[in-house]
Parts: sequence; structure tokens; C-alpha cells
Amino acid sequence: ENVKWFQCAHCSYKVKLKETLKNHTISKHTNSEDVELFKCEHCFYKTKLRSKFKRHVVLRHTYSEDVNWFQCEHCSYKSKLKAHLGSHMLKHTNPEDIKWFKCEHCSHKTK
Repeated sequence: ENVKWFQCAHCSYKVKLKETLKNHTISKHTNSEDVELFKCEHCFYKTKLRSKFKRHVVLRHTYSEDVNWFQCEHCSYKSKLKAHLGSHMLKHTNPEDIKWFKCEHCSHKTK
């Protein structure tokens, strides 16, 4: 309710964050020739988005001792990415306490 949605000018995609819409537009509706690609110096990976490039470098090319690890408070699990720890934490959550997000157009639901 009362959420301002940002609508893509090229498709039906809509999102709450303007920055996410910008990333969507670059990723889905901009030709690779029309944007400067971020190219990895360690492998053949390249992307249109700086955020995806940073994520790639952390996951693939950062030594374990140089990572600011996200540690689970309930077990020995640790992750290089905060989002991965968040997904892991659902394993420690009582199923009745999980808030499910349901699609308003179909039967899909997700945690």
C-alpha cells in the first residue's frame, strides 16, 4: 500500500527503488555496444553493471583472508555476501515465523 512504483519505459517491469530500475534498464534494454563494460582483469567476465562486477570480484577473486566475512550467529556458516547470509538464516527460522511474499497475479510465493 502507498508504495511509489517506478515503471520501466520499455516493458512491464516495475520496482520500488529508482536505482534498481536504472540497473534493470541498463541490463535488459541497453546494447553492450552503447555502454562501457566492466571487464575483469583476472578472467573473461564482463558486465554492464558495476554492482555485478564488484560481486564477481569478491566471490571469485578475493582471497579468504581479505574478505570481511558475514558469520552466522547460530552455526559455523559464513559468507562473503550479506545476502547469502540472509538466505541462510531462514534455515534457523521457525517455519511459522517466516513471512511469505505472494504474487498478486499468480500462485508464486517466496520467502
